[in-house]
Amino acid sequence: MKFCPNCGYKLSEGSKFCPNCGYKITDDNKFEKVSGKHFKTNQIKTKKSKTKIKLNYSEIFSELFKHHTTKEAEEIFSWGVKRPTLEQIDVNVIHPWVFLRIFSCLFIACAVFLFTMNSSQLGIGGFAFFSALLMPFSIMVLFYEVNITHEVSFYNMLKSLLISGILAGIITLVIDSITSQSQTFTNQVTGGMTAFDAFMQAGLPEEIAKSVVVIYMIIKIKPKYLLSGIAIGIAVGAGFAILETSGYITNQALQVIAKYGSNGQAYMGMVEFQTALVRGLSAFGGHVSWAAIEAGGIMLAKKQREFNISDIFSYSFFIAILTTIILHTAWDTSYFAGISFDNSETLSNFKMYGCAFIAFGIVLYLTKKGIIELVDLKKDNSKD
Repeated sequence: MKFCPNCGYKLSEGSKFCPNCGYKITDDNKFEKVSGKHFKTNQIKTKKSKTKIKLNYSEIFSELFKHHTTKEAEEIFSWGVKRPTLEQIDVNVIHPWVFLRIFSCLFIACAVFLFTMNSSQLGIGGFAFFSALLMPFSIMVLFYEVNITHEVSFYNMLKSLLISGILAGIITLVIDSITSQSQTFTNQVTGGMTAFDAFMQAGLPEEIAKSVVVIYMIIKIKPKYLLSGIAIGIAVGAGFAILETSGYITNQALQVIAKYGSNGQAYMGMVEFQTALVRGLSAFGGHVSWAAIEAGGIMLAKKQREFNISDIFSYSFFIAILTTIILHTAWDTSYFAGISFDNSETLSNFKMYGCAFIAFGIVLYLTKKGIIELVDLKKDNSKD
């Protein structure tokens, strides 16, 4: 019995192409046994791609404001139910538009609850819920649409989001309870987080937590391509971001109540709005990007084969998680070299958005690399 050198799928005698991934089968394929699967001998040591592409963003988002039917939306949300072969993947069709509809609906819900917040407790809870969903969930849908491999179903995206919101929260709470005693003398004096405190209490435990969930979902979903891994990472990060944002908003509300008592509801709207605005505007470069980078590191290590424990110790994943820990630590650091970022809104915003744009820039780079991966695979597959 032969196995596909690209994905390990069992092949029937005389197969010219793998029915699972579309890989072309030739007589000069060499096989070896690896972790219970047969893979091509040079599967991991691939040549550096020379393919270059330029993304035309005006073309990519050309469908945003056009009329679309319910049937079109339903077709998009049916992606991933049956995985297409490599030959069936069209690398020239990336036209996301559903995410903007979802963003608009969530934005309207936020606006409605914002204006009812001062007169109704339902408004407080409603605004906290929808404002926490607004940016992370919309970004998740965007990258679901960008994933032209159609390997990951929307069900699995939601599953990744929900599991990350639960599991990552639990893991972070456990690790945070262990590292909470790392408060330094400087932190106690200044009232801000030093780089060491941010590393121990945020960067390290939270990125480990997200990485655990990312790896778990990659093992369960078994994506072959980089774009699929990025989409899974975005979903995991979205779950974490939603959990954290709702926590921040709730905490701010409780502080207002503790300070003003029964009169606190009059101030609640402004406080929750400010928190939601800051968290929302920076969401693109926070948890969603960090988890996507970590997923990208794993996918670059494993390529089209199944996940192996050795991928955790790969160079690409090491660089990925090191990068996210550094960015997360810098994001949360409020006191460094005698400078208190809490005392300067300009400096604080510059630091936060600087980290956000760096993280999102890396995600865009990985996305482009994912498209190049598909182009190269399709080229190799078309050679005689």
